[in-house]
Amino acid sequence: MTECDWEKLYLAAVTETDWFRIGEHIEAAASAMNHRLHQLSLNHKRTPYEIRTERERIQSAAESLELLRNDVARWKALQE
Repeated sequence: MTECDWEKLYLAAVTETDWFRIGEHIEAAASAMNHRLHQLSLNHKRTPYEIRTERERIQSAAESLELLRNDVARWKALQE
């Protein structure tokens, strides 16, 4: 999984308009971000600045996904 992969999956989650499908996208993006964080911990070819910067972007995206996950849960509760 590359840097670009988690970003594409994250964008798919935050731009999805079908409330029934958002959860799938959130989980795919979260999994890709976790995988990328693991890769970054093993990658010694990048500078510490590059690694820190990408980790910060992933953390910010993860926080946004958590907010979206909460919105989906509230929406689902209203549907019941």
